[in-house]
Amino acid sequence: MGAEFSGFIVIYVIIVLISNRRSRPLLINELVNFATQYGTVQKQLLNDFEIPYALLDYNSRFLWMNEKFTEITGKDKNYHKSVTTVFPSLTKDILQKSEAVESINVMLDDRNYRISMKRIYFDSVTKDSAIVAINDTDEYLTAIYLFDETELNRYIRENEEQKLVAGLIYIDNYEEALDSIEDVKRSLLIALVDRKVNKYFTEIDALVRKIEKDKYFVVFKYKYLEQLSADKFKLIEDVKSIKVGNEMAITLSIGVGAGGAPLPNCFSIWARAVASASFLASAPVFLVAGATLLF
Repeated sequence: MGAEFSGFIVIYVIIVLISNRRSRPLLINELVNFATQYGTVQKQLLNDFEIPYALLDYNSRFLWMNEKFTEITGKDKNYHKSVTTVFPSLTKDILQKSEAVESINVMLDDRNYRISMKRIYFDSVTKDSAIVAINDTDEYLTAIYLFDETELNRYIRENEEQKLVAGLIYIDNYEEALDSIEDVKRSLLIALVDRKVNKYFTEIDALVRKIEKDKYFVVFKYKYLEQLSADKFKLIEDVKSIKVGNEMAITLSIGVGAGGAPLPNCFSIWARAVASASFLASAPVFLVAGATLLF
């Protein structure tokens, strides 16, 4: 019985070996066909990828780019020059930094793009290969993806421009100026100052309120701040030019809060800013960015 069982096992092993030997070429061919087809499918998917994609060699030259990338850059797939010829700010130094740079913002044809970068090291690609082995190298390929952020940046900019900027305007020498003029002309002098202040800020759709006899509160959109800064808040000179018999010119100090500072906090900062400005003839305007005073 034992001899028969041993003989059966030997016959079974022989049959299995013969079967494996005959089917191995077929199995290998099927695996090769599958890998080839899978690689072709992957390449086609990358080529049709909605996100612009390109592959760079270690020297920052183009190896391959998909259809979307060629459409945006105007380069064909046979273009193998340096990426700097397309994006001058994306230099070889950036791509070969010891610490990988993950993204960079660039301009192309008046559009804003964010380039996302990922390194593909040769040793990680070939580590499971029994045919190709690349050891002791730190060279790599770089995959880059383009993301058009033009509209996003426009919305961010518009949102920033729509933010409200608040300011305080102080008449530094209110009492002294009134004391230097006849009683009957005091109300005229103050009315002219009020008119100058209201006219100046109304031109930029600002809200102006007189909160004390010598103080004004003003609110306007951030986008106008650059315009006011460019003309150096000419309201100060306009008010100085008011003459109705007063011997002393009226001087103003202006404190402006911008950059997202909480409104309650701005008041104390503005107060310090204007107090400082009133002692500095060369800097009668203080801009507050967050909690920072900008002279």
